[in-house]
Amino acid sequence: MIRPDIVKQLACPAVGLSTSWIIAQKGKPATHLSEVDGQFRREMWPFEKSVCPKDPTRAKELRQKANETYRKGMDHMGAALSEYNMAICAAPEGSEELGLAYANRSAVCFQQKKYHACVKNIELAQMNYPKDKLEKLLERKEKCVKLLEDGQEVEEELDDKNALDKVEVREIANYGQGVVLRENGNVGDILFQENPSILVVEQGFNFKTCDRCGCNKTQAMIPCSSCTEVMYCSELCKNEAFSMYHKFECEIVQDLQYLFRGPRPVDMFRLAFRVFLRFASELFQNRDKFWQRYQNDLKGFRNPQLINNADIHWHVLCVGQQQKKSGDNNGIGMTQFLTVLIYKVAIEENNSIASLINQQDHDRLRDILYGLLFRVKEYCDQGAPQITSVYPMLRMVNHSCAPNAERVFIGGRCSLLLAKRPIDGGEQVLVCYLPGGSTDTTARDERRKQLQAEFDFECECLGCTLDYPKLDDLEENRELAGELETIDQQPNAEERLDLLKGFLQLYDDLYPQRELAKGWKLCLEALLKPMSSC
Repeated sequence: MIRPDIVKQLACPAVGLSTSWIIAQKGKPATHLSEVDGQFRREMWPFEKSVCPKDPTRAKELRQKANETYRKGMDHMGAALSEYNMAICAAPEGSEELGLAYANRSAVCFQQKKYHACVKNIELAQMNYPKDKLEKLLERKEKCVKLLEDGQEVEEELDDKNALDKVEVREIANYGQGVVLRENGNVGDILFQENPSILVVEQGFNFKTCDRCGCNKTQAMIPCSSCTEVMYCSELCKNEAFSMYHKFECEIVQDLQYLFRGPRPVDMFRLAFRVFLRFASELFQNRDKFWQRYQNDLKGFRNPQLINNADIHWHVLCVGQQQKKSGDNNGIGMTQFLTVLIYKVAIEENNSIASLINQQDHDRLRDILYGLLFRVKEYCDQGAPQITSVYPMLRMVNHSCAPNAERVFIGGRCSLLLAKRPIDGGEQVLVCYLPGGSTDTTARDERRKQLQAEFDFECECLGCTLDYPKLDDLEENRELAGELETIDQQPNAEERLDLLKGFLQLYDDLYPQRELAKGWKLCLEALLKPMSSC
């Protein structure tokens, strides 16, 4: 095993220690997690328990640093915002420092012409702001109100609703489950919109991104009332997060940073732990009902379209149970040790949760955590920037190397599925699982090899069956190229988009063609340009 002083220096200490354990076992995993638990020694993990309490002195230091950044001018306002957010997180509730940090953040909002956010910050600041300075702050608020009345800013609203009515999940031969379109769809149609159900925010963005919904409302974030490491876009998100998982994470935020330290892929394990906390929260509400539910057949949770968001963790567990048994002994052994390590540090040494667990619950809870960690790639999504998340419906969409749909993100977290080709009602919606790896750019043997390695299946899509040539191997269709060039020169953006859609719709029977690929690229750019944050 790696020495504790070496573990402390590793970029990914938990993964490194887990790897060391299975090497010490000569690649042979344990027959049960209880064996690993019996071998585990707390001194193997060199990080001492620590907390992140609110500290007015630290808050003042952070605020003063932000003030220095603010004075550097408009190009530095983004950095100043993040630093003020750190100061807000560090300031105790009801303290003068909290009021000063909100007030200073309002100045950034004013400079950025975010007048709604400026007013909100001033309202947050007022209760704790020094009375002798309040007059100047209220003058800023009056200016904002006047500017808003004059129509100087239209407040952007986040659309938190999923739009799934155009599609449905069905059992499909040779695929298992898949997503089909209810009625005919045209090029450019939004097939569905989905926001993440469960997520974690990448370290370094926790003062910019809501820890519950993943939106980026940097100018108006509010902190956790107790710890210093998470922020929310609203009281609603703050309360939902606390109810579902943060009441168990709050006292161990520093421990979690050590456990899940590393590059972005390590966030998958942090996501698995957060899903696990959803199970723990439900367990403590009604223990008998929970274990009865756990022992029953989980097939009823396979279709995410038929369950509510409160039960998404059961769908995630069901996903893992459907997968075939792995023969990766190293992966099994690493996950066994990682499970025991996380459970020991984040559950058994966590005062907010340890006292609520009955002795007979531990083995079964460890089994749940192990399953979530081992199968995390089956439900984890890292397509959106800054967050690692669960998109239940998007996960049901199957692969094709010649897809008829494409996934895009708007607002940092909202996932849209767009029709890039005409799709008949009842036809399966398909996307390419390999970024930049469709028939357009990659040969069949290379695609199949990568899909087998990453997703464990041999692709039999139409692009592979017919062995579509790469675009570079296709000759130019001069007639299509000329028509596309004429469309591209159309000065009216709306008419240009309609013509591009019509072009792709009309000539789809000629797929694949260079000109169709170029036309879709132009169409996609035109579709996304007017879309605001959702």
